[in-house]
Amino acid sequence: MSIVQTPLRSPFKKLPSTQHPALKIGNLNCRSMNNKILDILEYFREMNLDILALTETWLEDGDIVTPAILKECGFTLHASSRRKRGGGVALLAKSSLKILPTKRRFKPKSFEYLEATAEGPNLLKTRLVVLYRPPSSSKQEFLTEFEELIAALNEKTGHPLLLGDFNIHVEDDCDRTARDFEELLIDERWMQHIEDPTHEQGGTLDLVISRDDESSPPINDVEVAESPISDHYAVTFRFHVGKPSALKKKVVTNRNMKDLSIEDLSTRIIKSPLGQVV
Repeated sequence: MSIVQTPLRSPFKKLPSTQHPALKIGNLNCRSMNNKILDILEYFREMNLDILALTETWLEDGDIVTPAILKECGFTLHASSRRKRGGGVALLAKSSLKILPTKRRFKPKSFEYLEATAEGPNLLKTRLVVLYRPPSSSKQEFLTEFEELIAALNEKTGHPLLLGDFNIHVEDDCDRTARDFEELLIDERWMQHIEDPTHEQGGTLDLVISRDDESSPPINDVEVAESPISDHYAVTFRFHVGKPSALKKKVVTNRNMKDLSIEDLSTRIIKSPLGQVV
């Protein structure tokens, strides 16, 4: 696997800071992580994210360099490898957050997904689901399986949050699948938060969905911005479930993102035990 170094840049719109307790979350179809790792890390840093949901990671079971680089930079990565060409979903998070993957009992045919919980001392239990539906999958089968998924989430503890690339044109009132999808969400008391196009050719495909009831934490500061990472736009928002308190003070040496060198990291990985299996 080759890693291509690209210039660091800051084309993303910065969001106003807020004093309200919230997780800052991003949602992006990156169309490959392996050759865009610097851009993804720079985006994470520039937007001051806590969690980034990624779809179409194109990661496979044998990929170890990208996870090693992310760990070296102080991030936690949980990923579900792609099943075929395209695909693959992941959650990238600050190491201060406790992200626990959930064992999947439900195995749909029409989409890929990764489920995990985020927990912390001052954080309400948050259940994160990153989903990718390939454009070629059956829309009717997707609606049936998606209904099963949210029915299962309704029975679980924690505040659920669904996000990812659904490949459904929810902006199109004439699209029958979009109408059926919206009706399903309304019937099950869920809410879709993205209104702007999320693809350079138009279409609101990358969605953020939460429970629509009084107990569900609010979502605000929703932004959609053009991205140099792929042809999909980057979505960011705040989910008001609180944040973990600061860890006990200890001396930690972190790599400065501005001085990040992919060659240096690659050299260190090659010289480490990891390099023996690359």
